Amino acid sequence: MGGPVYVGFLLGHVMALAQVGENFFLAYPLEFDIRQLPDNIYELGRNWLLFALLTTFATDTGAYLVGRTVGRHPMAPKISPNKTWEGAVGGFLGAVLAAVLLERMFNLGLGNPGWESGWDSAWNWQPLLIGATVGMASQAGDLLESWLKRRSQVKDAGSLMPGHGGILDRLDSLLFTIPVVYYLLVAVLRL
Repeated sequence: MGGPVYVGFLLGHVMALAQVGENFFLAYPLEFDIRQLPDNIYELGRNWLLFALLTTFATDTGAYLVGRTVGRHPMAPKISPNKTWEGAVGGFLGAVLAAVLLERMFNLGLGNPGWESGWDSAWNWQPLLIGATVGMASQAGDLLESWLKRRSQVKDAGSLMPGHGGILDRLDSLLFTIPVVYYLLVAVLRL
């Protein structure tokens, strides 16, 4: 019963994030150059979706690499015995670093209510906030999915991807991060 809600919730927010450019245009129509209008609207949503995916992957990668290398203190041994506090810090820092770099690379419109990025004028704290939040949300989603599996007494959430814990183990972090990025974006850009 929970599977369709789980996946439907995620996909609904994927669509909302992908369409954020149209919402931005409706909120700030005078910020667009009419010659750039069609490309910029769709590119903004696509870039934000890529930002959410890549920042989540950076969290997972940072947590895995740091946890495997220097992880000594289990975070939740009964829920997920291989997750460590050191890995959590590595994932958090991976998300923050990825968010700062990706915001600059994709020119996501942070830093001011207009279209251009605020990197030229002053230090921009918004990618740090979003990266930190993605880092925490990603790991919370991962732990929740592990807890649900333990509670259901199953090792893997499916057999579609052998050795990876099932398809839900690939989506667990995204269930939290994509909605978080969408709602933070709405708050930051005031859509």
